[in-house]
Amino acid sequence: MNEFAGRNPKQPEDEQEPTVAGQPLVLSMKNRIGSGAFSVVVRHPDDGTVYKLFREREENDLLNDNLGDHEPALRRKAFESEVAAYGIAMNNDAVRSLVPTFHGKVVVDHVLDVYDGDISNLFLLECCYVIDFVEGAAVKFTQELASKHAHLHAATEELNAIGIRYWHDGSVFHPANPELTKIIDFALDDEYGKGIVTIACAD
Repeated sequence: MNEFAGRNPKQPEDEQEPTVAGQPLVLSMKNRIGSGAFSVVVRHPDDGTVYKLFREREENDLLNDNLGDHEPALRRKAFESEVAAYGIAMNNDAVRSLVPTFHGKVVVDHVLDVYDGDISNLFLLECCYVIDFVEGAAVKFTQELASKHAHLHAATEELNAIGIRYWHDGSVFHPANPELTKIIDFALDDEYGKGIVTIACAD
């Protein structure tokens, strides 16, 4: 399989539906540049765009392992919340320059480990979106950090005003430089956390 052969670049910024490419879209962990409990981040080796692909469950099964079949559904909600937030951000003049360009959602056909073994079953293949790569090291985007920089403080107020309320667990590149600042990992709301509370209350 040709890695990235079927990627669907430069989707409209307001595109909300996954688009299945004409050729298989294969992501390889050889190109992974980051990961978290919810997702892996893979950089395209040619054009530098970044794919954020959500896992079905936490990599080591240590996070909320008692959620069972609820886990994938909660992660899908978290993914949709991030995608919706990017759509709003890209259409807001005050915020657009502070986030990486968003290229929409894609459906991944296969995921390979570093030995080219197929690990697709570990991922929510329809829960993947594409953004531009950002140079540098990201730091946690906290309220304390925002209070130290006028442009970040203004950004938090604008994010809240346009309905992007879950940014304080995100990350920011070049927080001290307004010309280079980029914010990532934000969402409309903490859908995962809200879901856990709902499940706990139901039990």
